[in-house]
Amino acid sequence: FAGVRKPKGNKDHGYDDRGIDFAPVAAHVTLGHARDVTFTDVTVRTDTTAPQADRHALYAETVTGLVLDGIAAHPSQADSDRAAIHLESGRDATIRLGRALAGTGTFVRIAEDFSGSLVRFGNDVTKARVGFDVPDELAQTALTGGE
Repeated sequence: FAGVRKPKGNKDHGYDDRGIDFAPVAAHVTLGHARDVTFTDVTVRTDTTAPQADRHALYAETVTGLVLDGIAAHPSQADSDRAAIHLESGRDATIRLGRALAGTGTFVRIAEDFSGSLVRFGNDVTKARVGFDVPDELAQTALTGGE
């Protein structure tokens, strides 16, 4: 990743206690340009009734080898069009034993430019309108089970 810049806040805006997001993509947890990242038994929960910006629980951009093991999440606003977990332009991900929390529109959205492999196993997406929004080509090769 030499010479690659990580996603960072927007320095064009000054401090604002009303809750402006300073990242280019609104998310509670943002990963960028990383390899072999594993989250185990992580819950990202917000008060979906509080007035706030609509955010992903987790946004990962250009991450290779992401493992989400036992993640429970929802976007910051109930029934949002924003996915709880959004994977952009990365490669190879494993999502196992994940759980969509109440109020989740889409649990996991994977962008068209994501490549490599996707392994899904044992995820509980019963509280989401859409469990996985995956490009057709990746969906055809994804290893799935127990869902």
